[in-house]
Amino acid sequence: NRLNIVVSSGAPEGAEHVVTSVEDAISMAYGAGHARIYGIGGAGIYRSMLPLADRLLITEVDLDVEAPDTWFPDVDPAIWRVARQWPLREDAPRCSLLEFLRTG
Repeated sequence: NRLNIVVSSGAPEGAEHVVTSVEDAISMAYGAGHARIYGIGGAGIYRSMLPLADRLLITEVDLDVEAPDTWFPDVDPAIWRVARQWPLREDAPRCSLLEFLRTG
């Protein structure tokens, strides 16, 4: 049973559940009985949730994007280790899924 919660200061059209902070979203998810929570961008969501995470699933795409406006924060190897890596596609653009686990 999936619960999609939008963190926004506005009222996005079509969103069933909207809260104004990551903390409120996490509280709502836990209150609904969800133990595994995924944060799906943008940059502010990534920054807010990274210190709370114990596992990261990151897709790396071998592609140059001109003038990107959003990116994932640096993953510190002193805190995170790659547990597994899966190739998703070998042809252009090559991409793979990495699972990071918190070490400290």
